Amino acid sequence: MFSLFTLLVSLFLHGSAHAAVDLTGDWKGTYRYITKNLKPVSFEIHLVEKGDKLTGKTVEPNTFAESPVKHLHADIRGSVNPDLTISFLKTYDGTGGATHSVEYAGKISADGAHVKGTWKRLQSVGTFTLERKK
Repeated sequence: MFSLFTLLVSLFLHGSAHAAVDLTGDWKGTYRYITKNLKPVSFEIHLVEKGDKLTGKTVEPNTFAESPVKHLHADIRGSVNPDLTISFLKTYDGTGGATHSVEYAGKISADGAHVKGTWKRLQSVGTFTLERKK
């Protein structure tokens, strides 16, 4: 049984509000372009949160690579902050010839079920949303 002291020490060591939210799991997402008139792109993402580190993998339809593959894959590396914000770099793994990286930053909902934020790469910018799969 946890005592109040144990709870306070745990919150201090692991970050206040963040201790109650774990992003590990499967999510569905959408990213949208602001600077170009392109359709939104849906994707799936599996996240693993360990401490303040965030890793994962994504899969999305091929909407820009020159190779005729159906899906593009990327690796996620980033961090989760005590103020319920995240930042990560999505780096395409070479499938379809895509190897570039995209920077993401977002805000986690208080219940840990949604993330909303922005992304950028060179002159392209946009927004993204994530929703935890049920």
